[in-house]
Amino acid sequence: MGKNKLNKGTLIIEVQTLVPEKFINLLWNKNIPIKNIIRSDLTTFIMEINLEDYAALEELAKRLGARTRVMSRKGLAFFLMRLKRKGMLIGGVLIFFRILYYLSHYLWAVEINTEKYISPYEIRRDLQEFGIKPGIKKSKIDTFAVEDKIQSVNDNIMWVRARIEGSRLRIRIAEKTPPPQIFIKEGVNDIVSKADAEIIRIYSIKGTPAVKAGDLVKKGQVLIKGTEGKEGQEYDVAAKGDVIAKTFYESFREIKTTGVENIYTGDKDSSIFINIAGIKIYLKKATKSFESYDKMESSKMFYNIIDFYEKEEKEINIDIKEAVNEASKDLENERIQQMDKSSKVIEKKVFVDNIQDGIRVRMLFVVEENIAEVPILKE
Repeated sequence: MGKNKLNKGTLIIEVQTLVPEKFINLLWNKNIPIKNIIRSDLTTFIMEINLEDYAALEELAKRLGARTRVMSRKGLAFFLMRLKRKGMLIGGVLIFFRILYYLSHYLWAVEINTEKYISPYEIRRDLQEFGIKPGIKKSKIDTFAVEDKIQSVNDNIMWVRARIEGSRLRIRIAEKTPPPQIFIKEGVNDIVSKADAEIIRIYSIKGTPAVKAGDLVKKGQVLIKGTEGKEGQEYDVAAKGDVIAKTFYESFREIKTTGVENIYTGDKDSSIFINIAGIKIYLKKATKSFESYDKMESSKMFYNIIDFYEKEEKEINIDIKEAVNEASKDLENERIQQMDKSSKVIEKKVFVDNIQDGIRVRMLFVVEENIAEVPILKE
């Protein structure tokens, strides 16, 4: 756009001078076009001039000691100036949100919640040793790794939950509570069964056996009485010994063998927006078109994110025999992890039941273990 077009505009000016006629004559002598002259009083008049003549008018007013005041403006030049100011305002707002968006990728605060014995200062110190502190980029923080590291350096922590919420890292600590003090009753103490079982053998150190090999016992039943001595001369003792028996456990797992299942493809897209007075202004829109997806929306400090996870239907096609073998191994491993080191599996049986859309794998375990238990009191 040329310079002449930028100077196109009209000004309505109020002039105060002791010689208004002389002022107007001098404007005409300088070939400055004026129009719509309105006299307000003896020394004041209003007129219209072109924007390009304003500098000459100001010079003349200075020479004659006149005062001028711009009352209104109109024309292309002033429209462009207003447009420029609005453009700068909009640009400033966009830059502001862009800066906020950039800063939101960084961690600016760490919030730590503990219980009784562990202080937040200890955890904050450990985090600094791991390189986790305000100012670090959020993409460099693996919250699961942070949880493992915190738990590994402090034996008094039962579990840790670390999550990034907005520009804040929130860490919650659950502490291990000391077990209740347990003491054995002095005097009479029986040995009882801690599970339903079939007795294999009894090792009685103190007390009198109340069962024999082959007996079926219930949980809580007395196995070794806390008494010794001949009939009529019994005396109380603290029963002591081991009772080895067969115990029975059942575990099961359901497996879907027919139909379809929805699986995630691993493809993901996101939309980012800010919400102002209920109006969504998108900073980034999802561009991928998924036929089927799960949507998850999360709120950050200054903006919101909608994540789209693509999924697809897949026909279930599994080898039932292989699935049963795999489930059996998993169930056996789970059972072994729950057993005492002195216990052992002496027999196992696998049963397969048909259910809707699949099968149920049941495993019966016969375990040889010590079922002796001393009744205890908690303080």
